[in-house]
Amino acid sequence: MTTPDRTRSIRRIVPVAVLALVGSLAVTGYLGYAHLTSQRADQAPAAEGTIVADYGPLVDFTLTTQHGTPLSRDDLRGNIWLADFIFTYCAGPCPLMTARMAELQKALADIDALRLVSFSVDPDRDTPEVLKEYGDRYGADHDRWTFLTGDIVTIMHVAIEGFAIGDREDPILHSTLFALVDQRGHIRGYYHSDEPKLIDKIRHDLDILRREDPA
Repeated sequence: MTTPDRTRSIRRIVPVAVLALVGSLAVTGYLGYAHLTSQRADQAPAAEGTIVADYGPLVDFTLTTQHGTPLSRDDLRGNIWLADFIFTYCAGPCPLMTARMAELQKALADIDALRLVSFSVDPDRDTPEVLKEYGDRYGADHDRWTFLTGDIVTIMHVAIEGFAIGDREDPILHSTLFALVDQRGHIRGYYHSDEPKLIDKIRHDLDILRREDPA
């Protein structure tokens, strides 16, 4: 039988544990963002309307879409795309990130070259069918917004060696950043999902990338 003192102790411990988990998610996102924006500041544009930052090519990958079809990095070549990492049963930042991605889909619908790509960090649960249903709940245009699942080793390779974000020890502690990839498959920018004027910042960078030579 649980004593009143033990019950009070448990009630004190549980909120602390929850706060610790939420805090670790926030720290993961913030530290990655601080590091990457520091890099970006070091490569500040030489003139208004130019982007100097180029974090190099994204690693190669082949994963499975919500349609059950394979998709590789090279299949996205020629498109500018915005990426994030989520999982469908997440009760933390994922719903907010996906809702923000849906907002970006609507606000940037006039940019034909733009694709949205969401990588699941829990591919065992997030099958193509689950991802398709998840996308439907957020009004995803499945021709432009791709949800990817597959081998967790590949996904972690993309997150850590590719985008330099994520947690190898615990994939569920994923980043809350959006990453921008250009037509050549080079990583060109990072954005915190809740930063002010996100849509304006991304549109500004997209306009510049669209004017670049994609070769």
